[in-house]
Amino acid sequence: MEISIADQIALDDALVAPADRLKIEIYMQEFWASAYVHNRSVRFKMNNKKHILGLDQFRDILQICPKVGNKKFEEPPLEKEILAFLASLGHSGEIRKITDVNVNKLHQPWRSFAAIINKCLSGKPSYDSLRLSQAQILWGMYNKKNVDYAYLLWEDFIYQIENKNTKKGVTILCHQVV
Repeated sequence: MEISIADQIALDDALVAPADRLKIEIYMQEFWASAYVHNRSVRFKMNNKKHILGLDQFRDILQICPKVGNKKFEEPPLEKEILAFLASLGHSGEIRKITDVNVNKLHQPWRSFAAIINKCLSGKPSYDSLRLSQAQILWGMYNKKNVDYAYLLWEDFIYQIENKNTKKGVTILCHQVV
């Protein structure tokens, strides 16, 4: 089912009023400009106030809890087992480490799921390699496991904050060399 441009605009307007969009954009820019990781928590400024966000608050915000009450989350496998899992999904290239995994080399529908996870968490095209936390999310979905998705999302969030200036640094360096 295709949605028309007018329907999409109406949906967008219903979710976030046009007058509030600029405010949200400013808050997002303020967050990313000030966010840094300290002792596995994220510190940032919003409206000139300092805030600290930890995994427990992040889990509460996302309202992620075990599927079955009083049952602990299952631990996703570490990199070695994740690499074997990705190979079992039909990855067509050689995999020695997680950065060797190219989402585009997975069979459908796993390519689509991995691309969606990658795109949603990193904002990058699906051709990039997966990070371990992203591959563990795919593993949990595939195997219908009671995984702590909030923790895996948190790990990816921390990674993005710690590496937010990597691309900028390269650009600045390139401009300085020229």
